[in-house]
Amino acid sequence: MIRTLSPKVPDVFADGAEVLNVALCQIETAQWDVPGNVARTLAALNEAADQGAELAITPECVFHGYGFDFREDYLGAMREIAEPLDGPNLASVKDVSRARGLDVVEARVVGEKHLKLRVRQGRSFIFDSIGFRMGSFEGLGLRAGRPIDLAFSPERNHWNGYDRVQLRIKALRMSGEVA
Repeated sequence: MIRTLSPKVPDVFADGAEVLNVALCQIETAQWDVPGNVARTLAALNEAADQGAELAITPECVFHGYGFDFREDYLGAMREIAEPLDGPNLASVKDVSRARGLDVVEARVVGEKHLKLRVRQGRSFIFDSIGFRMGSFEGLGLRAGRPIDLAFSPERNHWNGYDRVQLRIKALRMSGEVA
């Protein structure tokens, strides 16, 4: 399931060869079985993460299972299963977003009980993240040099006139801990 891809153009700033572990998820779908297809998609994403994928790619139309059978009320069927970007099916996919082995750049408690982290993976961008009512996790010894695993939902944070991508922490553990 996982294919390791190397960039075609060498990164002149890299110390060594950069590698991205990509999972190309093949998912057996059933036409119009949205709940079943979502469940199979989530299982494939979890399997990809368990195998070390940093990026998982699913087929297009995976939720409705390529329901192109041109039934009499095709548009009605499509309207019935359509949902907004913040709908429950896409939210369930976002909820399994996670990264393993993140480097903690900064950890602090804000507002007395919320955990504010700045994290990165390798030399990636630094991401701000927030764990509401998770301030007690700071006692785990979160600091540079101790990698963490993070489950999160990406979101837009509008604060002080600026919009930024922020990771809303759902769960956190020190890397290497067994759930």
